[in-house]
Amino acid sequence: RTSCRDWEGGDLPSEAQWEKAARGDSMDGRLLPWGDEPVTCERANYDENGPYNEDTGEGSGFGCFHKCCPSTWPVGHLRTSKGDSPYGVKDMAGNVSEIVLDCLDSTYYARCLAEGCVNPVNMETDGCTHSVRGKSTSAEGPDLDVIGRGSDRELGLRRGFRCATAL
Repeated sequence: RTSCRDWEGGDLPSEAQWEKAARGDSMDGRLLPWGDEPVTCERANYDENGPYNEDTGEGSGFGCFHKCCPSTWPVGHLRTSKGDSPYGVKDMAGNVSEIVLDCLDSTYYARCLAEGCVNPVNMETDGCTHSVRGKSTSAEGPDLDVIGRGSDRELGLRRGFRCATAL
């Protein structure tokens, strides 16, 4: 969070902000930032060949950038806009999972919705384990949806963050 605050007075995005940046208004029900088109290396950095299987020798595992294993790329590495979200945000699916401001709590949003909240931020949990959104290079194509969430402690080393600031 300190790095984001140092950058233009921003912060980590809330889960709601992250999901809106990834899906847009989602009136079309999109689960991928670019819509319903198939997952390809022109759109996302993901496990295009499946995990390596020692028994069969199939699959190379971990990402579209195969110089090394597992490999991530800087945000915006792809010059094409094919994988961009409706707002033009790059790399919202694949590459790295992103830590967000909210504490992970599977019941928070249902309670919040019942109370009519807008742009909720869950900071209620003692000993906060932050939510992580998006999938990393270890995800296979069908798993790249942007609605999935996890814990910042369970998703391994392929995670990062992005800063948000008011426009």
